[in-house]
Amino acid sequence: MPSNITLALYALTGVCAVALVTVWFLTKQGRRSAGFATKSQLKRQMSAKAVLKATEIRPSLARGEDHLAPTSAVSLAKDRSAGS
Repeated sequence: MPSNITLALYALTGVCAVALVTVWFLTKQGRRSAGFATKSQLKRQMSAKAVLKATEIRPSLARGEDHLAPTSAVSLAKDRSAGS
């Protein structure tokens, strides 16, 4: 039967092995995802882009511009007086 010191060394070796495997796994995952954004960062970027596009298409959606001057109506009818 092994002595208490031998059992303690085996236990310490096992704990070190588990710690090394954990560190190896975490660094492997970190290298794999290096340079890529997280899902929350992507969602924030996408929503910011959507807001910018919406304000470009429809400026009334921009904050602080509650009272814009009404735009004048554009006539799409042909001007008949110019040709005849």
